[in-house]
Amino acid sequence: MGFWGRRKKKPDLTEWRVTALEPIEPVAHWGFAADTADSWVTGQLLLLPDGVLVRRYGGSRYGGGETTYQYGAWELVTWWPGITGRDEAIGALRGAGYDLYEPDPVPPGERTAGPFPGAPDPATPI
Repeated sequence: MGFWGRRKKKPDLTEWRVTALEPIEPVAHWGFAADTADSWVTGQLLLLPDGVLVRRYGGSRYGGGETTYQYGAWELVTWWPGITGRDEAIGALRGAGYDLYEPDPVPPGERTAGPFPGAPDPATPI
């Protein structure tokens, strides 16, 4: 409880953006695919030196002989236990059902890349 018995407002984590952290060199940047209850999702993960993990959903779209990559905003992964080491993080993410890949050509500070000629290259597993 806050002052005078009022509840403290929880921070709105949906407004968290990686652009505020661009000067920080990430520990790792991965592409991912993961199963959900109804389907599967793809996106990117970014592990920061302080153990924060952020995720954004998206991927490639192919049409008209060209590939474009597009992602949503970065979101804080609230269940992440704060692991800071790359190899330990890979193990934890695999244990949570994530398949990890080398990232596609969209850098962390951008949301889109392309169009590039041709179909997307197959993802390279980590």
